[in-house]
Amino acid sequence: MTKVRKFEYPKAEAALLQDLEEYRKYALELGASEAVIIKSGDLIFDPRVRLKCIYPKCRWYGTNAHCPPYAPDPERVQAALARFRYGILYRIRVPAEDFTGSYNDPGGRSRPAKWQKLNCQIASLVEARAFYDGYCLALGFAGGPCKSIFCPEGRCAAIIPGQGCRAATRARSSLEGAGIYAFAMAARAGWDIYPCGPNTGEVPFGSALGLVMID
Repeated sequence: MTKVRKFEYPKAEAALLQDLEEYRKYALELGASEAVIIKSGDLIFDPRVRLKCIYPKCRWYGTNAHCPPYAPDPERVQAALARFRYGILYRIRVPAEDFTGSYNDPGGRSRPAKWQKLNCQIASLVEARAFYDGYCLALGFAGGPCKSIFCPEGRCAAIIPGQGCRAATRARSSLEGAGIYAFAMAARAGWDIYPCGPNTGEVPFGSALGLVMID
């Protein structure tokens, strides 16, 4: 049984910052390589980010509720996240070969999927811990398509009228689908970031980025 705290609003700044440090450490325990506390004013939105889901068109575009065009409009997300005070930005360092070259391994499985699954796990568990601590509006974002992780074979149930997400407590929308310029935020945090794709040359590692907003 999960222990819960009494809800308080607004939460005192000192208490919030103390909790945020615990959530930052928790993200590291769950598998993040780095994690920092950021202010909502440090978020970077750019309409070009979501456009990259279409040009060149991602294979997952239009296939699930957490990717465009079903994901919430960036303008709506930006307005909502501006009302938070802080967030936890984290990065998972990924072996370069899993984010470059062939998308599938010899068995036909997505190479990035295991890292995207870990990303969703960190986002959802940090969000859940904050929720039960009284931050009931905590909101997590991961990266990449949830469909390749949780239901790669069948149709996404969440886009079928009258049905819901099969992995509602685990799947999280991507930063890029929400128009959040995660690479720019990571670089501003001082992390080395390398673009990775099918034709990428030698890079030391790839990065899977996530964010949990808390207030």
